Amino acid sequence: VVEQDGAPNEFNIPVSTLHGNIYYHLGLAYYLKQDFENAKRVYDLDHSVARNDDNRVSIAHWRYMIRRRMGDSHDDAKHVLDEINEDMKILENHTYHKLALFYKGEMTEAEISEGIDMEDSADAATAYGLANWYFYNGGEDKAKDMMTKMLNARAWGSFGYIAAEADLAAMQ
Repeated sequence: VVEQDGAPNEFNIPVSTLHGNIYYHLGLAYYLKQDFENAKRVYDLDHSVARNDDNRVSIAHWRYMIRRRMGDSHDDAKHVLDEINEDMKILENHTYHKLALFYKGEMTEAEISEGIDMEDSADAATAYGLANWYFYNGGEDKAKDMMTKMLNARAWGSFGYIAAEADLAAMQ
């Protein structure tokens, strides 16, 4: 069943299903608890019910990050990005699309980070994706610094902010 959006996109076309959103948010809850095995399992299920490109890019982002956090190399994790390409029809998940293209090596760090403000909640997904990329690529100090700056954001409800907060707490 299509889930009506509380904040519709500019096309007024809902991109999520109730089933998909249950998987998405359950996977996120496991991720925030650092229960990566269950997060991986649930996001893989979420991928099986993805109905459009917006769903595919947001799920691919989490599936890739989870595998990297579990210790997989880029080569072992990159298969979850196979269906991601520049020509996808994205209505609202542009940030996740750019991050997935970045993980694939099709966008540069400069391209995805241009103009982002680590303290602006609107940029939280990009900021967290980039900080996490540093974390699992051996730049833990830089990742920690980036996540700490993110906690100065005024809107604490974004998933990037919440993930940065959870990661920093787990690093203590």
